[in-house]
Amino acid sequence: MKNRDLLQELYVEYETLGKDANEKKLRRKEVKDEMIEIMKDEGLDEVVISGLDSLVQLSISYPEKESLNKKRLAEALGVKQKELSKPQTWIQLTNEGKITEEMIEEFTESEEVEQFSAKDYIDENNDED
Repeated sequence: MKNRDLLQELYVEYETLGKDANEKKLRRKEVKDEMIEIMKDEGLDEVVISGLDSLVQLSISYPEKESLNKKRLAEALGVKQKELSKPQTWIQLTNEGKITEEMIEEFTESEEVEQFSAKDYIDENNDED
């Protein structure tokens, strides 16, 4: 093969870039966690700071997330949890009357999920007419 060396060189670069991307992703998460920790320590849900090119609003929110507890539902139905991943199983159990709206409500759980966001800050009080 005449391009073996080039192929090998490109593959090494490919792997290196992937490794670098993973390391940057990990570091980015660490930095985000540190910002969240600082905001919590200061008792702030929102703060406006200088970003790279503009003002940025950092915020922490706690929206509620609803999810179906498939493990508990599967136990109540007497089926394996992985079976609930199949649409055919849902259709069958619904047709048999084993899955009801009440049952879905019973096994739906709510939890607050921490969400961090950073977006360009727009001063709504600044009228430039």
